[in-house]
Amino acid sequence: MLCARCKKAQATFIVKVIVDNQVTETHLCLPCADAEGASAMPPAVAGLLSLLGAVPPPPKAAPARCASCGLRWTEFKKTGILGCVSCYDSFAEPLKGLLKEMQGAVKHAGKASPNAKRSLDAKRRTDETASLKRRLDEALRREAYEDAAKLRDQLKKLKSP
Repeated sequence: MLCARCKKAQATFIVKVIVDNQVTETHLCLPCADAEGASAMPPAVAGLLSLLGAVPPPPKAAPARCASCGLRWTEFKKTGILGCVSCYDSFAEPLKGLLKEMQGAVKHAGKASPNAKRSLDAKRRTDETASLKRRLDEALRREAYEDAAKLRDQLKKLKSP
């Protein structure tokens, strides 16, 4: 069953509220239950359940401030802007959780921009050309003219568009 709040994650908590003898149930995932304050359980129980795989381990608490620029985690959560390069190290664990929640993974696996792809192709072509030239010089030095002719043809093919 999906979480009633975010409608994305699998619900792992059932929150029952009784008002005037009327019971209402709400199914929530762990992050939404945390936000609602409904997932508070003794640390020993949470640890045991995480070892059994029933719930993910509790996230490590973020340090209060970045050691370098002094930015607070709460300030970052409000603005979404880190203060310096050291913030990535200071807030590494909570940032991983935030990235996983936002994009489903902590490692970027997107496509390279067209400009980056052209740049990589040009570098590969330059490296290949240099390698062929070295091999051609070596073949000429050894007087291996058949090999040199093949390398010359490969160089011509590589230089033509």
